[in-house]
Amino acid sequence: MQLSNRNRYAEELKRRAIARQRFRKIVRCVILNRSWLTDVGEEKLSLNVKKNIALLIRPKQKIGLLNLEEKSLIRTDGKLRTTAERKRLVSLMTGLKCFSKLPPKTRARLAKYIKFMVINPSRVLIKQGDMPQMVYFILTGEVEVSKKTFNPITNTWSNLIVRISGPGECIGDIEMLENCPRLNTYTTGNVVELLVVFHEDFERILRPVMEKEWLEKRHSIEALDYFQFFTKDQVIDACKLGILRQFEPLQTIYYEDEGHLGYVYFVLSGECMILQCLEVLTAQRIGHTFYKLSVQRMK
Repeated sequence: MQLSNRNRYAEELKRRAIARQRFRKIVRCVILNRSWLTDVGEEKLSLNVKKNIALLIRPKQKIGLLNLEEKSLIRTDGKLRTTAERKRLVSLMTGLKCFSKLPPKTRARLAKYIKFMVINPSRVLIKQGDMPQMVYFILTGEVEVSKKTFNPITNTWSNLIVRISGPGECIGDIEMLENCPRLNTYTTGNVVELLVVFHEDFERILRPVMEKEWLEKRHSIEALDYFQFFTKDQVIDACKLGILRQFEPLQTIYYEDEGHLGYVYFVLSGECMILQCLEVLTAQRIGHTFYKLSVQRMK
């Protein structure tokens, strides 16, 4: 009898321990996703006319770029989505900056496989030296890009911040295209919302599109004498930051202090004319005309 009571007591303790573990797991899941679970969603209409009018004219609140309903739609398994939900998801991806460069057919195929993630601050997304497994599209937040370098003088390793990646950027795709280990470490600077594509889906859907543009940029940079002494990693960084642009005849690249002065332009084909506008002052003296370059313009 006592043995039977002990067994029942042990089973009861085990059942309570499992229940506590399950509860803690749910609480941790809610805490990790609290940044997007705070969205109240869409309220239903009631019998209060004034409240209904205020509800209809009030814009939907969003935590980041997507509201709760849109995030839930992305998190839903692709096999469980209806045809209307698939069309809505493709339309949603069209309005996101990070997918603006992808062709419509590629976006439609990719919509089935993307995953939504929310990462807390100071979390390592990608570690330098690891093999690539995923590609990330940043919706909101900032990601710090650092590189581990060796200092031969102090004989120590240190992390050097290379740049800050923000909304609309794709990270982790370069190592996929180059089939090499991770070149940098990516750490979240604040709460970051991401759309994730796994390695298998990237190879099937994104590689044919992204590899074409990547090889075009790489071949263009390697053909320029300016980059002939660059290392392989430096060429990859230049390709990552570079943009291919085509200008029509007589189109202005930039005019004085207007335009994209933050860029350095390398001419791959064609010819460019450099025009300088000078302000000349005229003066009449003893029946003669004299010309003088404006000092203000020279400055």
